[in-house]
Amino acid sequence: MSIKQTPYLSWSQLSTWERDKNLYYELYVLGQKLPQTPSLVLGKWVADELKKPVSKSKIIEYFRKYLPQCEEREREMSANLEGVNLLGYYDGFNQSKDEIIEIKTGFKWTQAMVDKHGQLDFYALMYWLRYKKLPKSVLLIWLKTEKDNNGDVFLTGDFKIFKRQITMQDIIKISARIKNTWKEIKAMYEMLNK
Repeated sequence: MSIKQTPYLSWSQLSTWERDKNLYYELYVLGQKLPQTPSLVLGKWVADELKKPVSKSKIIEYFRKYLPQCEEREREMSANLEGVNLLGYYDGFNQSKDEIIEIKTGFKWTQAMVDKHGQLDFYALMYWLRYKKLPKSVLLIWLKTEKDNNGDVFLTGDFKIFKRQITMQDIIKISARIKNTWKEIKAMYEMLNK
């Protein structure tokens, strides 16, 4: 029986492959699921609530009032890089402003972390491939979380907006990472199918 390779590469696939090839195999070949940590559950809940026109959650409505507005939420984006199909979902997208918005929960984000976060490069590359121009604005919005004594994770209500300037050098670097990773993943599937 032949094992079929996923026909596209997402940021999560790329980052998983680079971080832990065994985990990639478990998730993307065997189809296992990541354990649902409190932080993952909260992040998913926030994304789902922000997609709704109105949320019953006061904190989500607070964020909606004070965070940058989005023309589209959870915008599917696809592009092709020299035969590699790319797929991603922008948390927020303002095409009229050439703006990509990524929303993160978590305990700590800094400008240095944002500047090194490859997901923003990946998303900017798809934008460049699609529209033949760099996005004018790439924002990472951090919704700060903390953990209580029971280990439950909650939103504090604090947020910070980080701006990232994407350059052609960033586009070239992420393109090389993608092509190299795709080649390695393809070789793994070829080996599995021998």
